[in-house]
Amino acid sequence: MPKNPYFRFKQFTVYQERAAMKVCTDACVLGAYAAVSEAQTILDIGAGTGLLSLMLAQRAQPNAQIHAVELEHDACAQACDNIAQSPWVSQISLFHTSIQAFVPPPPLTHYDLIVSNPPFFSKHLPSKATPRRMALHDDTLSLPDLAAAVGRLLSREGRFYLLLPPHPTQLFAQAAAAFGLHLQAELQLKHHPQADKVFRHISTWGFAQPAQTLVPSQLCLHPSTDTRLYTEAFRYLLQPYYLIFG
Repeated sequence: MPKNPYFRFKQFTVYQERAAMKVCTDACVLGAYAAVSEAQTILDIGAGTGLLSLMLAQRAQPNAQIHAVELEHDACAQACDNIAQSPWVSQISLFHTSIQAFVPPPPLTHYDLIVSNPPFFSKHLPSKATPRRMALHDDTLSLPDLAAAVGRLLSREGRFYLLLPPHPTQLFAQAAAAFGLHLQAELQLKHHPQADKVFRHISTWGFAQPAQTLVPSQLCLHPSTDTRLYTEAFRYLLQPYYLIFG
């Protein structure tokens, strides 16, 4: 996706000029993929521009509460503006804090649905720009800290949807086990069927022990190396959001 000052969806617009992390295709897949229809309470960890909160609000029940947590100042301000200009300003509450310090406002204690597109670079040379470093590198939110937060805030029957590259997903699985979280499903993203590697995993976590061995599913964004074309599965998933899909 081009890094324009804004990205316009069918029912809302995400401005992104002040946020280090811009709207990206894999995050949009996460927002469209997460099962939200039964959730009454929703938490977005690392809200960034507010993209995921807005995508979930579009499909959520009208009385569902959505709480978005963002630590970085400029991203939080950007998310605040995007939420304020959306149709769901009364449904989404934004909290400028770390997830480690976040406590749900009473009487809420746990969430039916949690989503996160967290930082994932570890032991890499940081970017020079501080906001982008915070967005990309896990020195403000490690995967063990994320697992601990989910273990603390997810309801016993709830689901946590996580977007990460393959190797950090494996690292999160090691951390999640300590908090009783089990992998419930996994969607692997590929650019096209001929691509050698999966570039992102959307993993679903919960406290229930799966009854059988999980078989990952795959989603290819494009039918070939021609990125102007999209697969039918991708079009179906994003059709409620993308203007280009009518």
